[in-house]
Amino acid sequence: MTRLFLRWITPHKTKIAFIAILCLLTLNGCGLFRPRRYIPTIPLTEMSEQVVEPTEEFFPGETLIYNVRWLGLDVGTATLSTKNKTSIYGRPAYHVVLHAETNKIFSFLYQVKGEAETYYDAKTLRPIMHESETQVRHKYSFKRTYYDFERNMAYSEDNKESHYVEIGPEILDPLGIFFFFRFNDVDFSEPIKMLIQGGDENYPVELAVIGQRMLKVPAGSYPAFQVKPTPESERQFDDELDTPGSLKMWFSLGRRRIPLTINLDVPVGSAQAVLRLDHLPRK
Repeated sequence: MTRLFLRWITPHKTKIAFIAILCLLTLNGCGLFRPRRYIPTIPLTEMSEQVVEPTEEFFPGETLIYNVRWLGLDVGTATLSTKNKTSIYGRPAYHVVLHAETNKIFSFLYQVKGEAETYYDAKTLRPIMHESETQVRHKYSFKRTYYDFERNMAYSEDNKESHYVEIGPEILDPLGIFFFFRFNDVDFSEPIKMLIQGGDENYPVELAVIGQRMLKVPAGSYPAFQVKPTPESERQFDDELDTPGSLKMWFSLGRRRIPLTINLDVPVGSAQAVLRLDHLPRK
């Protein structure tokens, strides 16, 4: 089981980026908990007036904190945050960071520390550079990708090798899944197509909307929609990770379209990241 999770979280072996991110979160945190289920309670059709158009912008200072559970344990927290506007390579940019780390108790058994960050062009909102670092016990790994949309190329490097991969304007970096619905006008009645840059390859992913409800999580109650990979993408997940699994995600239907829960079921158990804190600074 440990080898399975290691395979998921090691950046240069990862084949499906957003699943790898969830599995990184799964290995982080602390303590035991009394199991709780965060389930939708009110049909969204009764709350249609709360559904608004996405805002299509980053919010510096936005912070989302998640409780992460695995196999009946509350294994800690992960934080997705947008830093103050900055610049990189002389270009104004937004800086988004995902951080996760095991606590002292869990680290005694199996220490994992990880951070992924992306710089997005402030004008086009396309990724400029993505970088991730992971420490598993005493083993360190990294991945760094540069995006050149003028030449339609991405250059990626990690501990062992480097790659040049052709990209198009629709390409997503590994953190792009969390903001896709905020920046894209999608038809929820059709499969939602994404293309994620995974280092040595670009990976097509299709998501289907399978439910719309009022979802209650520790951060509050949100009108929300649930997505999961289509059967074709699930088979890709099975083939690439060499094990069957099922992924589901809930996103809010408010203007920011934030991820509320991420659920992953595999033969060795299930993992869930649940939004605990939704902080947005006042302007």
